Amino acid sequence: MKEFLERHKTTILAAIVLLGLMLRLGGLSRTGFNEDEINKYNAAQGYLHHDFSQNREHPMLMKALIAGSLAGSAWWNRHAGRLGRIADETAVRMPNAIFGGLTAVVLFLMAQELFGAAAGLFSAWFWATNPLAISINRVAKEDTLLVLFTWLGYYFYTRAKNIAAGEAAAAGRYYLASGISFGLMLASKYFPHYFGLIFLYYYWFGDKAKYPPRGRKDNLLLFGGMMAALVAANPIILLPGTWIYMLHYVQGADLSRHAYLAFGRYRSEALGLGGGMPAWFYLRYLAIKTPLPVLAAFGAGLVEALRRRREAGASLLLFLLLAWIVPFSLLSSKWLRYMLAWLPAVVMLAAVGAVKLLERLAAAARRWQPRPAAWLAAGSAALVLAAPGWAALRAAPYYALYQNALARGPAGGSFPHEELNDAGLRTAVRRICRAAPRGAVVAVESPTIRRVAAYYLIRYQRRDLRAVTLRASGTPIHADPYYLIALGRKFEASAGLVHQLEAHSRPVWIVDVDGIAADAVYQTAATRAERRP
Repeated sequence: MKEFLERHKTTILAAIVLLGLMLRLGGLSRTGFNEDEINKYNAAQGYLHHDFSQNREHPMLMKALIAGSLAGSAWWNRHAGRLGRIADETAVRMPNAIFGGLTAVVLFLMAQELFGAAAGLFSAWFWATNPLAISINRVAKEDTLLVLFTWLGYYFYTRAKNIAAGEAAAAGRYYLASGISFGLMLASKYFPHYFGLIFLYYYWFGDKAKYPPRGRKDNLLLFGGMMAALVAANPIILLPGTWIYMLHYVQGADLSRHAYLAFGRYRSEALGLGGGMPAWFYLRYLAIKTPLPVLAAFGAGLVEALRRRREAGASLLLFLLLAWIVPFSLLSSKWLRYMLAWLPAVVMLAAVGAVKLLERLAAAARRWQPRPAAWLAAGSAALVLAAPGWAALRAAPYYALYQNALARGPAGGSFPHEELNDAGLRTAVRRICRAAPRGAVVAVESPTIRRVAAYYLIRYQRRDLRAVTLRASGTPIHADPYYLIALGRKFEASAGLVHQLEAHSRPVWIVDVDGIAADAVYQTAATRAERRP
């Protein structure tokens, strides 16, 4: 099997990447914008008009890509729209979907460098078909680009270390490529501690004879390339106003922390240790959001890596996994999208486990009879490969709702804030636009959701309608005609008003997403009277 994979690895990898791109790009506009994406859309529109003042807590790279995508889609809709228009939702999400699919190439290179081509191809496949990775890659958040460039930087840095003892000049080029990757990583999200992990690993655990420390020239190439790429992709970092804004932001001046409904009760997202989301949050989601054969392969890979912990590849993956999952589990603020950063370590360990299991199975079968051994190994490999592929196809296009047989309770019931992710909001607003009398008011639960509602009110040509925030409306229940309640995005701050609303009336519309109630629209008695003939 190894010989076959090594001989045809380029063709196989191309097919894997193509499938991963198809899964990520298919049906991007099936759901409307969520609260985070509307901020990215507004910032990208500002970029197109030379206004870089919005959403400054995040770097420019993703918003610049979205701006380019929006400009390209606008050109297409003007000149070739009869072949099919590109929706704003598709244009905003397309850059992440493409780069998310291409991350499979990066993981192949990294796993091949550490464990060989077979592990590289399994890693690429597990990434391409992972429902959790796909769901995050299909949302306009910075984590997709962060992960791609972080792991690309790790690959180049590891490659430089592996050849530094015998090929110093070539190692310098890899240090430069690593620095450029880390610069693009910082231009995606301001998480400098991510690239520091690879330095820390080689400082603590690296064999100094086998992996010589960086020289002065190497440091110049690494950090010079990093700064050049950061400034080129994120030039607003040079503006004093950006630093002033960031100082206010990290002090919490422009942040509002909420308690979200998760696991049946409200849990705070406030930063800090303890409280908030439980420490087992990420481990639970890894257990229920991973296809079972991949989860079993991950367990086998973890055992194999612990057995080979003195080897560079196994110890590096174990270090990176623990360095992410332990501190992130201790913090009270937790989000599903944060899992994307350490998911590459999971899929690479699963690849190591899958290769090892298939090798042992083939060896055991060979002791029985050679011909059936080949068929047994091929069948087992097909099962390991087919299961995640089938899971991805079955979950489309609502990948975030995927859960395996270990999950207890219905899909979307654990942390609906990110599992549903405002998937029914656009449909709810469209229904209101079709039925609302002129000048009606739509009350929603937060300022960011209000911005989403306002966007769709304009898009559906109901500029006469006005979106307000429920908590800030200053009006009692029944004073506003329509209430749009996101059933998966309930805040503790607005829970009292929502309960009061539910006690006084029943929803006139329930919007389902894949059979799950996602949004409810309530209507006041005054509005119902206006609609009577």
